Amino acid sequence: MKKLSPIALVVFVLIAGARSAHTGDTDALATKISWFAPQGGYEFGDLCHRARIPCGFEALAAPGPVIRKGITGRDQTVQTLLDKLVAGPLKDYIWRMNDGVAELLPRRADGQKSTSPLDTRIAAVDFENEYDWRAAEQICEKAGVARHTSHSFGGVTGHGKISVHLRDVTIREALDAIVRKDGQSMWVFYPYQKTHIIYLQSWRPYEPTVK
Repeated sequence: MKKLSPIALVVFVLIAGARSAHTGDTDALATKISWFAPQGGYEFGDLCHRARIPCGFEALAAPGPVIRKGITGRDQTVQTLLDKLVAGPLKDYIWRMNDGVAELLPRRADGQKSTSPLDTRIAAVDFENEYDWRAAEQICEKAGVARHTSHSFGGVTGHGKISVHLRDVTIREALDAIVRKDGQSMWVFYPYQKTHIIYLQSWRPYEPTVK
């Protein structure tokens, strides 16, 4: 068997990795949800929770309960329900998948360049066995783009510890890496007064430490 040159080997690994990521996204989007009828204001997070897909939400305002006509679905795929959300109650947003992480982003006009603070590049991200919410908080606070409110939102939750080491990435990419590594959480980023708020919501059951 002919050996690959170092350059060819690197190209092969990159292509294989890209194919693997695409397959993972496709599988996640094909997941069927037996019944979906969320409360207004929490549709995206509820869908990701039910499908067990880590996600990120760049919100135009603080998420919360609202009275509006929602959507319902029975035995429909995650992709179908996401399409329904951005065509209906979340029409000011678009969705996309990023290597296993579902993202909900503000809809922009054609050709309009993003000016989101989440596109700020950072030189390095290094966390070893750190709580996911604390890692997200420190990244945003050190970059001066946000402060945190609470790492538990919408009920008592438990958060996992993660190890992430990245170089030359955007804040958005770093947040995606954190929830991807955790596997059971969602980052939320929204404007507040003259700054922004960042928090992580976890779907992991809370497990108190027994002494």
